[in-house]
Amino acid sequence: MLRPSLIRRLFSAHLRSQNSYEGYVGECEMVTSSKVLDVFREFRDRPFVFVEPGGNFGDQLIYRGAEKLAAGVGLRFCSISYQEFVRRRLDREEVVYIHGGGGCVPWWSGTPIAALKRLLQIHSGVVIVGPQTFWTEPKFLRRVLRGVRHPRPARIILFTREAISWKAVREHAPIHTEVIADHDTALNLSADDLGISRCVRQGDLWLLRKDKEAPRRSPHVAQAVDPIATCATLEEWLEIHNSARTIVTNRLHSAIVASILDIPAVLFPNNYFKNAAVWEFSLKSRGVLWSDVPPPFDTSVPTPGAEKSGRVSTGVSKFSVGWHRKTNA
Repeated sequence: MLRPSLIRRLFSAHLRSQNSYEGYVGECEMVTSSKVLDVFREFRDRPFVFVEPGGNFGDQLIYRGAEKLAAGVGLRFCSISYQEFVRRRLDREEVVYIHGGGGCVPWWSGTPIAALKRLLQIHSGVVIVGPQTFWTEPKFLRRVLRGVRHPRPARIILFTREAISWKAVREHAPIHTEVIADHDTALNLSADDLGISRCVRQGDLWLLRKDKEAPRRSPHVAQAVDPIATCATLEEWLEIHNSARTIVTNRLHSAIVASILDIPAVLFPNNYFKNAAVWEFSLKSRGVLWSDVPPPFDTSVPTPGAEKSGRVSTGVSKFSVGWHRKTNA
């Protein structure tokens, strides 16, 4: 079904033509989220509170990536869960950083939104929201940003992790709010940060969502797994990825960890624009390939200019792979 040799060839050609990094923590350690790093440096003399909104193993990578930046510039910080955050009394000198992710959409728990709303009501210090994807429907955004119009905080900085969210939030946020696009903080991690050493990698790994964010038109692939559902620990989740020669997925952080581990990967859509937007903003330059439609796809003949565009051609009619529509997507 897949041609691993072609995916690896496109991956190698793409990496040779791109520069994936934008800044440095130190002289030797590369960092991708350079604008987040700049803000950390600006407030390095103040204590930070990092709020973890919750989520899956991909969110844990987001937390680790931001904490790596913080440690790199010598921030004094503590990390707390959302449940701890709602009980905590905040000092005005504390800078509160809500970790980024994909929780600012209607179908998930909404804890990043709830944390922001609480801060707008009770905190008079600096509030930072890490690189997020925001649902862009105007009514939803107005509800999320309602408290920003008359805030208590001295300064509000909202990061997005791709251009679509940045444009929408910038359009609806008050002028005094700083809206900045920067990369998902998980991309600051290296294989060493994850405690992973290269092993013998075999086979194509198909990682497909089976949750609220699965695309309506989902491929039925016998060997596919949803790693969030099947893995008990972050270490097990990472090891599954590390064992593969190529990864095909609609889970964003599976593609991100593939790029960290230098594993050729193809990413395709979830149920809204998130995957495509983050791929265009961050992963395209790291050699992850993109397919506009879910697999199966024909990788025997690459799209003209695929080495530069990072896109693979699609040809679903060539394969006898069953398709079904998810009724509860």
